[in-house]
Amino acid sequence: MANITKRGSRYQVRIRIQGHPTRTKSFARKSDALVWARETERKIERGAALPDRDAERRTVADAVDRYLATT
Repeated sequence: MANITKRGSRYQVRIRIQGHPTRTKSFARKSDALVWARETERKIERGAALPDRDAERRTVADAVDRYLATT
């Protein structure tokens, strides 16, 4: 579930769903924060939102290219 808090002049969104990494982002307008929170929650529910970890963004092609470059 999304939690929106005002921090200074900005709005911070924190989405915490069990089994998924916490997602946090800040916005200047509350309406933008609400839209991002809804869209991100929907993506997580559908399984379309992947964590932003470096290892999970790499592909097998990246690994093969790296291997070929070092041999």
